[in-house]
Amino acid sequence: MKNAGHYPLKAPKTLYPEFSDRLRLVMNVRQYTVQDLAAKIYISESTISMYRNGKRSPHIDVLYLIAKELQVTSDFLIGLTDTIYV
Repeated sequence: MKNAGHYPLKAPKTLYPEFSDRLRLVMNVRQYTVQDLAAKIYISESTISMYRNGKRSPHIDVLYLIAKELQVTSDFLIGLTDTIYV
């Protein structure tokens, strides 16, 4: 079947555009460094840095761990609500 001039859809770099900004905000408020959060949830520092810079989005299980560790809702982190606390 011919492509008919259509291009394949490209996935966005991050599924949650607000996530990186909100992650940075909460980490600053809670005084977490990249190293602190990485050690607490057993994720590499480079992965946390990619989340903070908007180059990657976490899988749902990692989102849960981040939200739990930082004591915020996952809905807040991904921009579904402006209510921060659990």
